[in-house]
Amino acid sequence: MANIDNPHGFPVVGSLDGRPCYTRNYNKAVGDGDPIGFNDLVDAVAAGTDVERIGAGGPFLGVSLAHGAASTATVHPIAIFTASTICEAQTDLSLVTADTGLNANVMTDVAPNTTTGISNQEINSASEDTTNTLDFNLLRLAPYVDNASGTNSRWFCVPNDIRRSDLKAGI
Repeated sequence: MANIDNPHGFPVVGSLDGRPCYTRNYNKAVGDGDPIGFNDLVDAVAAGTDVERIGAGGPFLGVSLAHGAASTATVHPIAIFTASTICEAQTDLSLVTADTGLNANVMTDVAPNTTTGISNQEINSASEDTTNTLDFNLLRLAPYVDNASGTNSRWFCVPNDIRRSDLKAGI
């Protein structure tokens, strides 16, 4: 079975400790020439009062739960990352179950889908390693009927490079 190529960012799907995901509203400044997509990774700017879309290299404050057009002031509810936040994301190419426990980066920053406003961010499958400075820890292959190990597979992952936390080495 071939996986469908459907990037959708890093939606929060749960937590390791069962706690709910907390959200907080942030602004995207009118001067920000980049759009923010639904499920895009974001980080705080402007003394922590605004957010902007961010790609590989973090750190990440969380994911946006709204779309905001380029050069437009918008309010974004942000699902705030903690060390136990679980996200689900698609790989750009191929990851296999043997990659479970490794860390990986996000693909270089990409703009959201211009029709749907949904994030096009994905896991960079060429970056997997034990290095603690990588963006996410690969928790496991997402257990969906239509998801198989390999190209465009969807993974549960935990943010490793969090705005207010330490980096962790992969296993």
